[in-house]
Amino acid sequence: MKDAILKIVLILLGIACCLYCVCVVFIIGTGSWFNFAFGIVGVVLIADGIFLAALKKLNKKCPKIVSIILVIAMLLCFVNFGIFEVKAVKYGSAVPEENASWLIVLGAKVTDGHPSVEFTARLKEALEYSNDNPNTKIILTGGQGSDEEKSESEAARIWMTSNGIAADKIYSEDKSTSTEENFKYAAMIIKSNGGSLDDSVVVVSSEFHLYRASKLAKGAGLTNTSYLGGKGLKILIPQYYLREYAATVAGNL
Repeated sequence: MKDAILKIVLILLGIACCLYCVCVVFIIGTGSWFNFAFGIVGVVLIADGIFLAALKKLNKKCPKIVSIILVIAMLLCFVNFGIFEVKAVKYGSAVPEENASWLIVLGAKVTDGHPSVEFTARLKEALEYSNDNPNTKIILTGGQGSDEEKSESEAARIWMTSNGIAADKIYSEDKSTSTEENFKYAAMIIKSNGGSLDDSVVVVSSEFHLYRASKLAKGAGLTNTSYLGGKGLKILIPQYYLREYAATVAGNL
């Protein structure tokens, strides 16, 4: 009876993951293999449900010490994942410092020449902060990808100026191809315009991205940072938070 219930639960969870994967791909496309992450998990869960009896027989034949090691490894992974997500949520809900010297907006996908939904969410937060703190200078970051009609910083500049931000408040860099380079070139802009890496800086990105961004900001030498998170599509929260964890682990290898 217990096996039958477990089998049903595994298969239903697998189907749910696969359906969520379809939603993710429908919304953000097939640009990255990681967009299929939940689909892969779903297939594994369904297979585990279907072949549950065979897996249990295999587990009985496996030396006990191996099973213990596997269980401990899985528990450590879950604990590590949980700690990361708690920190990510904390940074995503952070309150930025007022009247900062600089506002750095991290670039994101440009679609048909316009900021994507996630990018627009970042820009809306940057716009509101700029309106509330008019003396803060804005740095827009992001180069042009092979599938983008214009650079991310240029699309952001057009969006910001069309929403009332004066062009002379904006500094742009269009060379970066990663978050690490976003900060590298933003730091160069600060220094070349009479600023210091000790100046107060507010970093604007998507909520799920800010914890990893904080580490990269420190790596670029920025010592006085606070954070402001853009709120994108809620349905994509599981996908993006999982992706950030994977990117952080990969970056630490």
